[in-house]
Amino acid sequence: MTAHVRSQIEYQKVHVLGENNVSDSPGQIVMLESTADDEISLIDLYLVLDRHKIMMAIILAIVFASGVFYAVSKPRVFDHSISAQIGTIYVATAQGTELQPIEPVEVALSKITETYIPIVINEYVAQNPGAPVPALKARIPKGGDIIILESRAVDTEIQQNVLMQKVIDMVVENHRPRMEIMKSQFVTELNNARLKLAELEAPVTLKIIKKQFELDQLTRSIAKSELTDDHLIRAKQQGYETKIQARENKLEYLKDTSRYLATELKRLDQLDELLKQQISGLSGDIEQALKNRKGSAEGVDSPSMAMTALLLNNQLQNDRARLSGLQERLYITQKKQREQLMNDIRKNNRATEYEKILLRDLKNTLSKLDINDGNSLLKLNLTISKEEASVEKFKMVRQQQIERQQRAIENIRLKLNGLKATRALSEPLKSIKPVGPGKKLIVAVALVLGVFIAVFAAFGREFMLKVKQKNALAEAE
Repeated sequence: MTAHVRSQIEYQKVHVLGENNVSDSPGQIVMLESTADDEISLIDLYLVLDRHKIMMAIILAIVFASGVFYAVSKPRVFDHSISAQIGTIYVATAQGTELQPIEPVEVALSKITETYIPIVINEYVAQNPGAPVPALKARIPKGGDIIILESRAVDTEIQQNVLMQKVIDMVVENHRPRMEIMKSQFVTELNNARLKLAELEAPVTLKIIKKQFELDQLTRSIAKSELTDDHLIRAKQQGYETKIQARENKLEYLKDTSRYLATELKRLDQLDELLKQQISGLSGDIEQALKNRKGSAEGVDSPSMAMTALLLNNQLQNDRARLSGLQERLYITQKKQREQLMNDIRKNNRATEYEKILLRDLKNTLSKLDINDGNSLLKLNLTISKEEASVEKFKMVRQQQIERQQRAIENIRLKLNGLKATRALSEPLKSIKPVGPGKKLIVAVALVLGVFIAVFAAFGREFMLKVKQKNALAEAE
């Protein structure tokens, strides 16, 4: 290397260091433009590295050995994970019942991260003081409806699986009451629906209906035979004729009674006239007797006249008593008998009118017996047809009810099967391969890192030597 080139290199180094004699542009690096200068600089760099190759080899060996030792001694770390599926229940909505999660996945994730994981970690730390705190994480896959718990641990550690299972168990236990209530409701509905189906399918139910229909049919048949049998029709007519004859006889009896009561009323009138005549005659006799007694009382002067007066007084008393009896009979007894007789006449008249109405109704019924029987027969046939149609309709409705009940049972069973409890989708899983950087990668990184550190150390040492030389030259000048 010539002196000119060496002076240029020294000048550039000093210029990079910012010496005082280069004050016009401190901190700037002047690039060499000639190709020859570049080649010399690379050679110089090589010479610098060559001068410190022993140090570089030592550094590289130390770093590489450290990397190899770390790669060999580093325990294998595996990912542990477990997935949980949130259970589903039926929720009432405006459109009906829909199958929805017991609670939103986001809410369950929040409970896991904010409550369940801290509880499990605190229990573990309390039971294992001084042990490293395991890290548990929970997440929801993008677009998914499950929750994944994850943790990393060395191959020999199994507490992560236990802790993650505890977290899942807490979620399951939190959702269990709502699931049990919903399931019990559907089980009750299913049992009730099965009981109702058993009642519908029971032969006894149909047998009772058929028996009732047969009894009604027998009753209708008897009634129909009564309307169509000639002997029964004739017997019915004779029955009406007998009733008519009885009513006519009773009506004649009432007429006779009416005539008798009218005769009795005339007799009462005649008796009243007779009593009035007797009262009038007896009153005259009493007046005459009073006059005679008054005259005889003035001329009583002998015992015979006194006896005559006494007899007249007795006769007068007897006449008065007889007059009183006749008057009582005329004004009281006769009046009472007349009132009783008038009541009997009114009762007899009412009974006569009533019997006339009954007799007229019986005759009308007898005259319309054939028409009424025909109408009754038509109504009876219509009733029989309706009952037969009712039985057929009952059978059809019963079959429809059975099918509808079977569908209801199937729907309830499907809903019951649609209920899914919150559960772990599998046992805690361990990754097949260890996670983290592999041994080869660690060794390669250590090798590259050792090279960089060695090169940096070589240039650093060379720089320090140049600084010392510069200081020595400065002191010599």
